[in-house]
Amino acid sequence: MTTTGLSVSDRYADQDRRWFPPLVFLEREEHRELIHRLRNEAEEWVASKGLDQYTAGPNSKSEFAHSDIDRLFDAGQFVGIAPHDQVVAVVAVTEPDADFWTPEEIAEPQGYLSRFLVAEHGKHYGANLLSAVKTAEMRRGSRWLRLDVWRTNTALHAYYMRQGFKHVRTEVVPGRMSGALFQMDLHGGGKVEDYDMPKA
Repeated sequence: MTTTGLSVSDRYADQDRRWFPPLVFLEREEHRELIHRLRNEAEEWVASKGLDQYTAGPNSKSEFAHSDIDRLFDAGQFVGIAPHDQVVAVVAVTEPDADFWTPEEIAEPQGYLSRFLVAEHGKHYGANLLSAVKTAEMRRGSRWLRLDVWRTNTALHAYYMRQGFKHVRTEVVPGRMSGALFQMDLHGGGKVEDYDMPKA
């Protein structure tokens, strides 16, 4: 099962809204502007930590990243969480990256995460969003939750492993600095728990 071009509203259309986790479909232009702003803030934050992700200068991926955000947004693939009606974390649920994953892996039922951004670190916003997407994907029948991560950002690798992901392998593709591949087995967690938004 692939998800190319599938919007999140179509992706989750068959889910019973009584059990649907508190995901917000990000479709308005103000949401687009927010996602671009969060990406800029993420670049500043990782630079302040001395990390080479989103490196500024001639090797910067900023222009590509913002173009990719527009592509994903226009396809309707962004969701977020908005406690107190303010969006605090966003992610695109999209198709696997063919540079990194095999055709067999791409064909498997999965939710693939990209452009995962939070408004503020240390508030558990990212963990809350991951939990909400995990619940939605389990109810949809996906086997995996997958993503790829910047290869040298080991702190981010550790973060995802704390959230329940396992490292699959690291693919080195010329011109790409991502390629550390992670997945969560959605069949290994027992019954689907109803998701309740933790209090801010």
